[in-house]
Amino acid sequence: MNRFQSIATRPGQALATPIIHWAAVSSGAVIGVGAALLAGSLWSAAAFSSQNSAFYNNLAWWFGGTLIAVSFLAALVAAGLSSARGPTAGLANGLASWGASSSPPARSRW
Repeated sequence: MNRFQSIATRPGQALATPIIHWAAVSSGAVIGVGAALLAGSLWSAAAFSSQNSAFYNNLAWWFGGTLIAVSFLAALVAAGLSSARGPTAGLANGLASWGASSSPPARSRW
């Protein structure tokens, strides 16, 4: 008696697990964008409310470093939440999350 059955629709056809898990990619992108907004608010508040010139004079560098760190955070979250495991799936999910979180919005012609 055969207890194991194939889930393929035709004999000889196997269903593959997708490498990119879009729920993980979107979760990583949303967490990354939220962390960037939170950190950007912190840097802006520190630059405009304090008398410390290190924040005000170098605000663009603070924003740039934050966006780089947040991109890595988003990629790490997307790779960790992915249902597919392995370095290839982690890299694919991380790159897709980076692309989703760092791409500019579409321009409207109105």
